[in-house]
Amino acid sequence: MAHISSADKPGFSAAQIPSEVDVIICGGGTAGCVIAGRLAAADPSLSILVLEAGPTNFNAPTIVRPGLYLEHQKPTNPFSRTFTGKVSDYLGGRTTTVVAGRTLGGGSSVNFMMYTRGCLSDYDSWNTKGWEGKNMVPFLKKFETFTLPGGAKDVHGDSGPLKISLAGATVPYPEDHITATKTMGYEMVDDLNDLTTLNAYMMPWPKYIDPKTGHRQDSAHKYLHPSKSTNLHVLTDTQVDKVIIKDGKAVAVEYIPKSSQPDGKRQMVRARKLVVLSGGAFGTCGILERSGVGKPEILKKHGIKTVVDLPGVGENYQDHNLILPVFKMADDFDSHDEFHRREPGVMARAEADWKQGKGKYADNFVQFAGKLTPSVAEAAALGPEYSAYHAAEFVPYPDKPAIESVHINAFLGPQELMPRYNYITAGIFANYPVSRGSVHISSTDPGAHPDFDAGFLSNPIDMHVLKWAYKRSREVLRRMQSYRGEMAVTHPQFPAGSAAVADERPARPATTFDPKAVTDIVYHPADDAAIEKWIRDTVQTTWHSLGTCAMKPRAAGGVVDGNLDVYGVRGLKIVDMSICPSNVGGNVNSTAFAIGEKGASIIAEMLGCGGQAVRGRL
Repeated sequence: MAHISSADKPGFSAAQIPSEVDVIICGGGTAGCVIAGRLAAADPSLSILVLEAGPTNFNAPTIVRPGLYLEHQKPTNPFSRTFTGKVSDYLGGRTTTVVAGRTLGGGSSVNFMMYTRGCLSDYDSWNTKGWEGKNMVPFLKKFETFTLPGGAKDVHGDSGPLKISLAGATVPYPEDHITATKTMGYEMVDDLNDLTTLNAYMMPWPKYIDPKTGHRQDSAHKYLHPSKSTNLHVLTDTQVDKVIIKDGKAVAVEYIPKSSQPDGKRQMVRARKLVVLSGGAFGTCGILERSGVGKPEILKKHGIKTVVDLPGVGENYQDHNLILPVFKMADDFDSHDEFHRREPGVMARAEADWKQGKGKYADNFVQFAGKLTPSVAEAAALGPEYSAYHAAEFVPYPDKPAIESVHINAFLGPQELMPRYNYITAGIFANYPVSRGSVHISSTDPGAHPDFDAGFLSNPIDMHVLKWAYKRSREVLRRMQSYRGEMAVTHPQFPAGSAAVADERPARPATTFDPKAVTDIVYHPADDAAIEKWIRDTVQTTWHSLGTCAMKPRAAGGVVDGNLDVYGVRGLKIVDMSICPSNVGGNVNSTAFAIGEKGASIIAEMLGCGGQAVRGRL
């Protein structure tokens, strides 16, 4: 097992950490753990140090038990950090908050565990040699063992560290889902993660969960903790301050162990061969700016000397925009609401099932989702601005989903706020927002909250697709026999008397229900205005932050090239989601793992152990 030291433990001494190593990895998140594990396996003589701001995740119950993932949304959770954006007129004068992993494994330790891939054209759109869709497939396959029946071996892996499974899922009212989607004109397919299929739904939905143990599949437990290398060192509870750059080369890293954080005493470790930044969309750009790499005006504001003029640092922030309307379901609909209410009988059964790797603890209660894009006619109905955007960004790319619509079998907020029903929360998000934000340092203190502008809805195009997505997803639910109405407080406040007013009628008689007899709600301009206001008042993060150190030409605002080298600095690479120049059509975990695998391969080739790293197993 890797040598993991915590700066938060009594008796910790910086003397426990080598003063010089071959490779320093700043950030032990999803990609950082992949790099560390792959390099240690490729060359056990290579000395590697991982510096992680958060605690270890080793066997932490809220991490290894998938059913507890909502715990990581709480502000007091030790495994995540909350970032608050600026007040925005585009959000009705409110702020938005983004929760990010702050522990070994990063986002893969705290996310919803949905196995959702983007599409091939996502990577083609990055316009970087070696990162095209066809060249990313081997790395998307490398990290996974895909255990579902029917997965094509040319796009899915069968020998990677992470198990992809259905986790013993049971889908309530399965025929109900099939009938509703087909009535809406969509197909139910066996694999909606084959990198090309679009305008369809899938059920059950695959997950990053081991089918035998029920455990979450995160990068630390699968790449880092199992390592047998005696030269792999991990220091948790440690804040990276900056990279020391001498004569244009990264030669060392300054960090602050938690034990000395009150007085801010820095420690330094030298890098013989390479420094890798893997702090994510919020962390990596801050390290660069404190190191003197970034936009000169921002550096000067904080008294930092410009080492490399690189104005793209911290720009191009992106996320997926999420709305969460809630629907009431039948009394016998098997949701996770009783589990979230911690009802004694349910919890006792969950504990017994967990011993077998099954049950409520071993599931993420997401069983059904779809990837959809408006038709040309639907796009035209959204207005000329969106229609022109759709013609340029979607029509030429038939694999590109404008939105993802996910049925989560529970209310995601505090259960005491809602009546005791079974619920579906429809997680609906836009995959390719045009709006952009930024993340910059607010001081030279590495622990300070950044100057963060999420940028949500700052481009009007993004509103059009969210309005369409809400309407379409609502119609699917209305055609399910198990549907019992809507929770009005989680929907737009439509004008009195409108046909669009949230459905809070008594439960309909199941014996007389015919989904084909359900007609689409007709929306009028006042209804559209209500939807727009509701979106501005409620839209939020999908926890998919990326883009702040984009991989593109320097003249176009890029920060790294195709080899992940930071422009203007030798011996410094970035390997995390901050390098994505544009978004991907789905949850970003698979892309983060693929970036980690490709980054490890690039680094291994550079260090002379590439063959083993590409072909070898952990």
